[in-house]
Amino acid sequence: MRSWRLDLDGDAHAARLARHSIRGWLDLVDCDEDTKIDITLVASELVSDTVSDEAARVSIRMLFDDGRLRIDVHAERDQPPTATGSLKLQDSACNSLTDRVISAATDSWGRTEMPHGTHTWAEILC
Repeated sequence: MRSWRLDLDGDAHAARLARHSIRGWLDLVDCDEDTKIDITLVASELVSDTVSDEAARVSIRMLFDDGRLRIDVHAERDQPPTATGSLKLQDSACNSLTDRVISAATDSWGRTEMPHGTHTWAEILC
């Protein structure tokens, strides 16, 4: 089993930093190149989604075992999201597009909302 973790501030740079950091670790994982692109896209979208939800901190963890890769993204907020600050509350069409992209690129995924954060996971079969 291979694992990887990255902790980030929940700012405008988080998704870009996640994408760049993931690339090096994915070189150690036995997935084809198209799947690695999907993994990078999904992780980036999940991080972007948490940042748009006013996350103060974001933690990404990946586990690769027996041909399956799991992405866990934990977002921690200092306070519940505001109606004006949350992209989900502002633009459900954008959220729907993100959900469709993640659904198309993964074998399964889910999200748990809590007052001070979210946990989103996705699994991709390599």
